Amino acid sequence: MAASGYTFIFSKWERDQDDIRAVRDQVFRDEMGLGGEFIDEAQDEDAIHVLVYEAGGRAVGTARMRSDGLVDYVAVLRPWRGNTVGGAILTYLAHIAEVKHMSSLWSEATSESVGFFRKNGFHETDLETGRGDHHFRRMVRPIADSSPGASVH
Repeated sequence: MAASGYTFIFSKWERDQDDIRAVRDQVFRDEMGLGGEFIDEAQDEDAIHVLVYEAGGRAVGTARMRSDGLVDYVAVLRPWRGNTVGGAILTYLAHIAEVKHMSSLWSEATSESVGFFRKNGFHETDLETGRGDHHFRRMVRPIADSSPGASVH
């Protein structure tokens, strides 16, 4: 998938872990000051990953989605934020979820990211969770299932 000079790829952890880690580390560790425990790498091998490259070949965004539709994170390098890269990643994940006949995508959003998820078709639920000093709001985006006889939830 290419849009606006970006290339979006359905990534494989074994092949692309250096690019995935580079984006994650810069966003979560360097910018947000989150420790390594924030991202559980034990989940990486079985998860779906998306990578975004700018025209020059630099990885500028990534996301991880588990088989149950949990979007663990969306990370976009600061200079590329606000240029629809994050929203396009969620759209790409929604297409993958539809192909896999998932009923929804969901995420646990920080208070800072709730607006981003709302803007991209997610709605808040009543569920709140916490890990350490961080509090999260459950956000859900229904997926229209195109399989025969499927109903939209």
